[in-house]
Amino acid sequence: MILGVTSLFHQHAVKIKRQEAGWGYSLVLYGGMLGTIAVGLWANGKESVNGAMTAFGWVYNFMMVPLQGTMFAILAFFIASAAYRSFRARSREAAVLLVAAVIVMMGRVPLGEYLIPLSGDVSSWILNVLNASVRRAILIGVSLGAVALSFKIIFGVERSYLGGGKE
Repeated sequence: MILGVTSLFHQHAVKIKRQEAGWGYSLVLYGGMLGTIAVGLWANGKESVNGAMTAFGWVYNFMMVPLQGTMFAILAFFIASAAYRSFRARSREAAVLLVAAVIVMMGRVPLGEYLIPLSGDVSSWILNVLNASVRRAILIGVSLGAVALSFKIIFGVERSYLGGGKE
């Protein structure tokens, strides 16, 4: 978390210093992060004390929760739009993918399980059994990539991450 926050502060500090497009949003980010950190430290990270909501609890319940809900709602429409564009059944394989996607989407929401009672069990089976090999392959690929990148950074082959150019 410290590395992520430090990197975020550094990236936006550079944006503010150069006054690149959208640098005002970087100022808002700084204010929001520093304000949330200050309020969290002041409240010792507790949402409520003796039944009364702290300022940190207020920030979380009335700012973070609605923002997260908004982001997930936007994401749901984006996924539905992308699914409509990409899952056109032009071949047999695309048709199988379309059917599996519809079953999984119907099985992951309460309305879908209400309309099609078996969709929850079939969706879980697809995600846990059929999708397991894909998850393993992705994890192996990501792990090998992380190891390779780590060796490149350790041996000085990759220096762009540290702010230097490639030599």
